[in-house]
Amino acid sequence: MAKHKRIFAHSRHFENYLANCSATHKFFYMENPKVACTTIKRVLQLIEVDGDESKLSPNVHDRKLSPLTNLEKINVNQDVIFHGDEFFRFSFVRNPFTRILSAYLDKIAPPKRSDIREKININFDGVSFKEFLNKLKEGNNIKIDIHWVPQHFLLQPRRAHYHFIGRFEYFQTDFQKVIKRISPLVDQKILDLKLDYHGRGADQLSEQYIGKEERDLILKMYEKDFLSFGYGEDPRNFA
Repeated sequence: MAKHKRIFAHSRHFENYLANCSATHKFFYMENPKVACTTIKRVLQLIEVDGDESKLSPNVHDRKLSPLTNLEKINVNQDVIFHGDEFFRFSFVRNPFTRILSAYLDKIAPPKRSDIREKININFDGVSFKEFLNKLKEGNNIKIDIHWVPQHFLLQPRRAHYHFIGRFEYFQTDFQKVIKRISPLVDQKILDLKLDYHGRGADQLSEQYIGKEERDLILKMYEKDFLSFGYGEDPRNFA
């Protein structure tokens, strides 16, 4: 096991869950929740087992059964992973407006997700999007759960030295670039895989949920995401 240096600012628990490494195909993918991570991980897992889906857990998020390893367990020095070009480092980002709305629709609005709501002391059903955003403003709530942690904090682009940061808004094109880099001869059936376990259509619902107050709250809380990844301040223009 290689010596584990601290690259990311969040907890070891978050890091071990979100970091996906392959010593075979020499890539490092930092998962960004609510940014097509389910699809990305399943495709990467299939590449790792040469397309044999029978070797994979039905639960794509089960790290214990994933063929991809994390930074603590991979037997590669982290200087090799995070410096130079031997390992291809990548992630994906999303417009902060639709990412946080997607998190709300998937994790907060449904009554069944009371476990996540309780993390920020929401103990009632029917909480509005604005109420949720105001809760995130309190204390350290914005960093409690990976589904709404600011993307610049999660990815640490200045420290991880990514070769490529794709965009959710251009996912099909950008993910093809990633696959060509890490596995150019991959079976097209793997690339055609479409998994959307948690899709909530946030892009199409933005006008319904994001008014001036919601817009101003998101711009303030995710200011560094807008600046770091070049997204504009108009919630109707996602790219």
